[in-house]
Amino acid sequence: MTQPRQRPADIWTRLNEISGEAADNVQRQHVVSQATLREFTGSWPGRSGRLLASMNLDFPNASPRPAGTSKSGFVPDFLRYASRSAEQVWQETETRLPAATRAAADGSLFGRPDLVKVIRDAIALHFVRSHQTSMMHEGAWSTVRRQARDQWLCNEQVLEQAFLKKYGLHLPSRSRGALELMADELLRPMDALFESGALLRIRIEHLFAEAKRIADGTGLEIARPIVGEFLIGDTPALAVRIGHDGIGPTGGVPLGDADQVVFPLGPHLLASLGPRNAYGAIPAQLVDAFNGLQVRAAQRHVYFRPGSGLERTVRRAARRRSGAEPASQHNEGDATS
Repeated sequence: MTQPRQRPADIWTRLNEISGEAADNVQRQHVVSQATLREFTGSWPGRSGRLLASMNLDFPNASPRPAGTSKSGFVPDFLRYASRSAEQVWQETETRLPAATRAAADGSLFGRPDLVKVIRDAIALHFVRSHQTSMMHEGAWSTVRRQARDQWLCNEQVLEQAFLKKYGLHLPSRSRGALELMADELLRPMDALFESGALLRIRIEHLFAEAKRIADGTGLEIARPIVGEFLIGDTPALAVRIGHDGIGPTGGVPLGDADQVVFPLGPHLLASLGPRNAYGAIPAQLVDAFNGLQVRAAQRHVYFRPGSGLERTVRRAARRRSGAEPASQHNEGDATS
């Protein structure tokens, strides 16, 4: 299922609606909900309070470090334009996520359709509010801008008229440089919207609505590990497809084309969008495979319960991620079966 494109008129309408909020921003924006990160916390020797074990994948051989949830799973200025109002929309889901997670843990979830929707919406939110979305947005903008520029350069008469109107001069004959200058000048307003983050703000909002619509048409599966624990990365909602090695939209698996979208709710709970509502159990091999997917998809950090011993899993998966160890040695392909 392909997500429909936004119409230009709708984009401009929405930009006008939120233009007054442009500077009202939250600097530290979580791409992993603190409500979910708290499920992975535990005690740390010599430290007070509940903490995460955090590993930076740039330094996989370093020991895990203790980290609080407020300082984990965030990106400074992920949205740079009217982000506070976006955060308010996200909080409608995040504030109810602990109750939904408890219901998933105690087996009462499917008697509460409202909480089932909370988890579906949380998966949709984490799928959209991610590093992959911002990367896809940048790539799409680069392509659209190049195509628009090429179209302008194919219409020299319009560019010549625009040059005359702006500068009061006729273009020199066969002046390719002046034509390119004018094409770039005409694209400047859209360049400014892209650079300000306004287009990403609108795109994220649109994608979240579409992702929720797609998720509402699926079942929700809740699984526990028979042995072991789950970890969570900074890109936690992972779309996978059978027989395809890529993960998520940057790996060629958009939400609507996924066979499964997996999201760890805690060390002992995994939620996934699938064909039906169901509880299940996952053997140790698949737990390891799902954890490997989290490491592969992460931008930089992964988190797990202190004392779980998952640093060994992270280091092994990090070697595979860097190409230092063949994937076949640990059967990660089973994670999509």
